Amino acid sequence: MRIRSLFTAALSVALVLGGTLSAHAVLPMAPDRPANSARTEARVSPAEATDAEIETDSEGSGAKADRAAAKAEATAEDDAVAPAPSLMVAPSQPILADAKTNLELSAQLTNPTETEVAAGELLIEVSEEPVKSVAALTDAVNTAIPGDSAATDAAAADSGAPGTAFTTLKTAHLGATGPESEQRTTVNVTPEELPFTDLTPPGTYLVRASLTLEGASTPHSAATTPVVWRGTGKTKIDLSMIVPFVLPAKIQAMPSREQLSDLVREWDALLTAAEQAKATLAIDPRIVAGIRSYGVEASGPAREFLARLEASPNPSFLLQFADADVAAQAAIGFTSLVEPTNLDFVTRFGKFEAPVPAADADGKDTGGEDASGETTDADTTGTEAADVDTDVANTEAANAEGAAEAPVEAEAPAGVEAGSATETGAEANADTDANGEPSTSNGAEVDADAKPETNAETDSDTTPDANTGAETDGEVTEVAPPTLAELLQWKTASGEPGSNNSNNAGTSSGSTDSGSGTAAGTVTGEVATAAWPAEGDVDRGTLGLLAESNITSVVLDSSNVRHSGGPRIALNDGEAIITEASLADSATAALAGDTEIERAAGLSALAGELFVRAQAESTGVVLGLNRGSVADTQDPASLLTAIAELSFVRATSVADQPEGTGTLRAAGPLEPRLALLRSAANREASVNEVGAVLVHPQYLSGYQRVRLMSLFSTRYAPAESNFDEVSTKFRTRDSKLLEGVQAISTEHTQLVGVSTSVPVQLHNSLPFDANVTVGVVPVSAAIELEERVFSGVIVGAEANERVLVPVRSRVSSGESGLVVTVSAHGGEPTVYTGTLDLSISSSVEAVALWVLGVSASLLLIFGVYRSVRKRRKASAAAQPSIATSETETPAE
Repeated sequence: MRIRSLFTAALSVALVLGGTLSAHAVLPMAPDRPANSARTEARVSPAEATDAEIETDSEGSGAKADRAAAKAEATAEDDAVAPAPSLMVAPSQPILADAKTNLELSAQLTNPTETEVAAGELLIEVSEEPVKSVAALTDAVNTAIPGDSAATDAAAADSGAPGTAFTTLKTAHLGATGPESEQRTTVNVTPEELPFTDLTPPGTYLVRASLTLEGASTPHSAATTPVVWRGTGKTKIDLSMIVPFVLPAKIQAMPSREQLSDLVREWDALLTAAEQAKATLAIDPRIVAGIRSYGVEASGPAREFLARLEASPNPSFLLQFADADVAAQAAIGFTSLVEPTNLDFVTRFGKFEAPVPAADADGKDTGGEDASGETTDADTTGTEAADVDTDVANTEAANAEGAAEAPVEAEAPAGVEAGSATETGAEANADTDANGEPSTSNGAEVDADAKPETNAETDSDTTPDANTGAETDGEVTEVAPPTLAELLQWKTASGEPGSNNSNNAGTSSGSTDSGSGTAAGTVTGEVATAAWPAEGDVDRGTLGLLAESNITSVVLDSSNVRHSGGPRIALNDGEAIITEASLADSATAALAGDTEIERAAGLSALAGELFVRAQAESTGVVLGLNRGSVADTQDPASLLTAIAELSFVRATSVADQPEGTGTLRAAGPLEPRLALLRSAANREASVNEVGAVLVHPQYLSGYQRVRLMSLFSTRYAPAESNFDEVSTKFRTRDSKLLEGVQAISTEHTQLVGVSTSVPVQLHNSLPFDANVTVGVVPVSAAIELEERVFSGVIVGAEANERVLVPVRSRVSSGESGLVVTVSAHGGEPTVYTGTLDLSISSSVEAVALWVLGVSASLLLIFGVYRSVRKRRKASAAAQPSIATSETETPAE
C-alpha cells in the first residue's frame, strides 16, 4: 500500500511538472537566446559601429545570474533588518555663492522603533578640502551611521570621505525623539562661522551632521550632504536630459478625459521646462492615443497640449506602449515586441469629424483636423480621438489588477497580426488578445452601457464646446474612428509624420521611408528609432529583439555599460545613449523624496556631482529622469527649473554630445518578476476567450492587452518596486474577468404548482455588454420544459439579468433540477455550466386551492347567516313598538 501511494504521488508530481513545462513551451522563444545566457560585453567604438565585437566578460557565465541574485538578496536583507533611527541633513540651497551667504541646514531624525531616542548634541562639520571625484562624493554621501550601531569615532570620520579632514561649524541640541516619530531642526551657520573666504578654492564640499546622545562618547547616527562653494559659470558641464511623459501608476489602462485634463496642467509646465533645457522627450503612446481617442469631445486643454507636443522643436520618441519593458520581453523570450491590438473599447465613445479646411483671404488652407485627430496647422488645438465616457465608480473594478492563476497554455502576446491593429471601434469584430475592458485604468473606466457601440454616435442634443472645433449648426460630417496606426502616429526625426510598424506599434510611431520604422524620432535627432529599456537590465538578447523590430537607438544606464568619452557610443548598426546612474539617483531623490529634507538632499547631491564633473572638465553627460518618479510626482518641472538655475550647467541637446567608446555589461531583469510576467502573458488567451460572449469581443481583448503592457512597465523593474503586490492585484482582476457570465446559484428553488416559470439569474462580471445564449436541460423526467434555448439574452456590463424558464412538473412531489449552460451567442464557447436544484411540491397547490375555496365558501355562508340574523332581529324589535303605539291611541 505504501509503495502504491509513493508511486501515485510521484506520478502526480510528474504530471504537474509536465503541464507547467508545456504551458511555457508555447512562448515564442528566440532561437539565439540561451536559457542561461552568460554575461557578455559588446565592445564598440565609432570606427566599429557597423560590426561591434561581442566578447564574453571575464567574470564568467554566471555573472548575470549572480547580479540578479544579489539584487534579490539585498532586497531580502533590507526587509529582514529591523528598522533603526536615521539622520538626514540637507542645505536649503545647494550653492553658497559668496562669503556673505548664510548656510541654512535642516536635520531630521527619524525614529521608526518603539523605543524613545534620548536627547543629544548635533555636531555640524564641513570638509576642509573639496571633493575631487564623483566616486569619492558618492561614497561620502551614501555612507551613514545607523542609529542602532555601536559606531566608533573612526567610523564617524569615515562617514564623510576617507582621508578627509573636517572643521566644526556649529553644535545644536536635539531633544528626545519619541517612538515612531521624527524630529526636525534647523541650524543656521552665519558667514562668520563658515571657514570659506574669497581665497577658498571653489568646489563641492561635504557637510556632515552627527548626533551623539547624552552620556555617550560615540555618534549615534550621522549623515553627509554636499554643498557647492562658489559654483560660478567659469567651468561648465554640458548636460543633456531625457524627460519622460508617462501616465501615473494609478492609471493602469487608458486615461479618462477628466484625468487628462488634470494631468496636462503639469505636462504643459514640464514641456516648457524641457524645451528650455533642450531635452529629448520620451512619450508614453497612451498619452497621444488617449487624447486622440476622445475625438472632438476631448477637453480643450488636452488637445492644445497634444498640438503643442507635436509642434515642439525638441527631439522626441515614443516609448513602448505603457512604457513596457523591452528587456523583460527579451528575457522572457518574445521574438517580437508586445504591442496593443486595438483601442476600440475607448474609441467607441468618441466623436470624429471629417476635416473642414477653411480658406483665408489669399485662398490658402488654414488647416483643420483629419480623421485621426491630428491637426494640420500648428495653431489648431483640436486633435481628434475617441471620448471615453467613464464611470469613476466602475473604474476601480475594471482596473483592479489580477486574477487567480489559470493553468492555461497561453501564447505569448508578441505575435499579434498587424491587421488587428488597424480595426476601428465600429468595424472590428475580431477577437484579439488585448485589454479591451470598458474601464480605462484607475478611474477611467468606460461604461459599456453609457454610449452607442460606434464611435460616430453621440448625443444629438449635446452642443459641442467652443474649443472642440465642432460645428454647432448640425452640419458636421462624422466619420469612422481612426485606426490604431493613426492613433499612434508620430513625427519622425525629420519632423514629418510617420506610421506605426506592425511589429512595434506600441514603441513609437515614426517611420522610415519604407514604412518600417516605429519610433517617433530619436534621442539624437539623427536616426528614426529609439527604445528605453529598464535601467541596468539590457543584455545581448534585448539588443537582438530591438534589431528585429528595426529600432537602432537605445538608451542605456551607465551601470549597464563600461564607457569612456562622450555619452554617445556606436552600437551594432545604431547607437546607444548613456545616462549617468548616479545623477539619475540624485534626481529621483529630488523628485520623489518623502520629505522636504529628502528632496533638498537629492538636489544638493545632484548639484554637487555636476560641479565635480564641471571642475574635472569631463565630457558631457546625459541625465535620464526616472519615469515613475516624474509620472507620480507633482510639479516635476520644478526640478528642471532648479537645474537650469545652476550657472555651471550648460543645456545641450543629446545630438550635440560627443561620441565615446563603450562596453556592454549584460545584466537582466529579476527572475521572480519574469516568472510573474510570463504567467500573466499566458493567461491572456484565456481571458480573451471569455470575450466571445460580448457584443463586441475585441473590447475585452484590447483592454486586456493594455493592462498586460502596463504590468510590463519599467517602473516595476527595481527590486524595491513591490511588484509582487502589483502582480497579485493583476491576477485578482484576471480571475474576475475569467468568470465571464454565470448563473447565480441559489440554495433551493421550490415548485409549488404544476406549471410555473423558474427565474434563472445571470451575472456579467465583464465590464461590457454580453450577448449570450442560455440553455436549460432538466435533470430528470420529473419535470418538462416548454423551451430549452434562450438566444440573444443581453446582460449589461457588470450587471444582472433574469431569464424566466417555463417548467411543468409531472409528479406531485420530489427533487429535480435544471442544468444551465451559458455560451456565446453563436453557441461556442460555453463559459458556464451549473445545476439549479428544484423541489417539486405540486400537491401544495391543490391543497392551497381547496383551502382557499373552502375558506371563501365559509366566509360567504357566514356572511349570509349574519345578514339574515340581523334582519330578523331588526324585524322582531319593530313588532312590539307597533303594538304599543296602537294601545296608547286615545278614543274619540
